[in-house]
Amino acid sequence: MIIVLPNGRAQMDDRASTGMASAPAFAGFEQELLKDLIPFIESKYSTRMERENRALAGLSMGGGQSLVIGLENPGVFGWVGGFSAAVGYQDLDAAFPKMSPRSAPELLWVSCATGDGGYPSTKRYVAWLKSKEMAPMVVETPGEHNWAVWRDNLIHFAPLLFRPPAPSPQP
Repeated sequence: MIIVLPNGRAQMDDRASTGMASAPAFAGFEQELLKDLIPFIESKYSTRMERENRALAGLSMGGGQSLVIGLENPGVFGWVGGFSAAVGYQDLDAAFPKMSPRSAPELLWVSCATGDGGYPSTKRYVAWLKSKEMAPMVVETPGEHNWAVWRDNLIHFAPLLFRPPAPSPQP
């Protein structure tokens, strides 16, 4: 597995202190990821280029970006994860216009700690996904918006990647 950790703040002043002022740069990050970074990685390393061999995950702001980019580009990413993802969009339908259960990733991981300030918006997001006939793997853990929670999420998320789905039980 090749792990790439790009900076999702695709702008000149990429300090975290700019807060949600980074939001306009999100579209720039998506284009950099799809048009520059992925082709660069594929040109330098021996990779499999099918969606089933590509995952996208992130935490906090990057988790929100991962969910949007991953679900809006189903032909590119077969495995998508958001850890404590920033999904507080007012209009989820507008934020995810191309999302469809017919093109759902092999794994759609949505996790958040119950003490995280984003927990209510994550619960709303999960309910919205289910209303759209999506089947996310929802993981709620004790904790807050911090590294201990994200490390635990990664420990459980990573082994699920690039594996065939478990067969459905027979009636």
